[in-house]
Amino acid sequence: MASLIIGGTSFIILAYDPTKGIASSAGYAAFGAFYYLLAAFRLSKTVNQVASV
Repeated sequence: MASLIIGGTSFIILAYDPTKGIASSAGYAAFGAFYYLLAAFRLSKTVNQVASV
């Protein structure tokens, strides 16, 4: 949950900074990739636990 708050806050701050260009987009992509990988790992772990019950 804290990672969502940190990520969302940084997105809002960077959105209003006119000096940021493609570098901020790379940060968005990197954070998004990390978050989706983490979510996929947690989801597969949950599915495996439910399937084994």
